[in-house]
Amino acid sequence: MQLGRLAFAPGGEVLAVLAPDKTVRIWRLNTAGGARGGEGVRGQLVGRAEGFNSLVWSLAWSPVGPSGTSYLAVGTVDSTLALYDCRALMAG
Repeated sequence: MQLGRLAFAPGGEVLAVLAPDKTVRIWRLNTAGGARGGEGVRGQLVGRAEGFNSLVWSLAWSPVGPSGTSYLAVGTVDSTLALYDCRALMAG
């Protein structure tokens, strides 16, 4: 699969990746064992943001706030900005 833009959440354990089908996929990364010896970094798909009418241009995570969550901002070329609560996005 060819990937587009990506952004790491604060802490570096969650990654948002723009997929070719105009969805943003959220991955929880597992770096146990490291990236040496061909093992690489493994991840589990834990969420998805979809329904964008135009190309996603930017992805950015907010810092973790007092509520214990961060937000993912998704900007598109038609000037749409969507904000997602990380916990809600990863819940389903």
